[in-house]
Amino acid sequence: MFVLFGTRAVRRDIKDRIPERLHCPHCGMISDFRHQSVRQYFTLYFVPVVPISRSSQVITCNRCGGSCPANHRGASEPPSEYFESGKTVMECPSCSGKMRVPIKVDNAIRVTCPHCRDQFTISVKKS
Repeated sequence: MFVLFGTRAVRRDIKDRIPERLHCPHCGMISDFRHQSVRQYFTLYFVPVVPISRSSQVITCNRCGGSCPANHRGASEPPSEYFESGKTVMECPSCSGKMRVPIKVDNAIRVTCPHCRDQFTISVKKS
């Protein structure tokens, strides 16, 4: 009879934490980072059984899955030209999903939500 045992890190998303948009040191892209807690477990037949370490917090890139400690901040703020690119973040009126859309002053554009595929029109008036 074989007994398989070992250790494994279990990650869980931290509730009520808004993802941060940062520059990822692993993939080099600007992406949303989610906050997670990581804890080491003793496993028996690949099933986590007993925690063997304290929980620590990390931030994880949604694009590549790379992570770094939350207090380390290996991920950095996006460059300023990212915010001046003529795009803005808005919420879908149907599903409340967030998306980046281009800003076209005095022109209406048709937007398709990447989450629910609902289409709607937005327009920005010059003030």
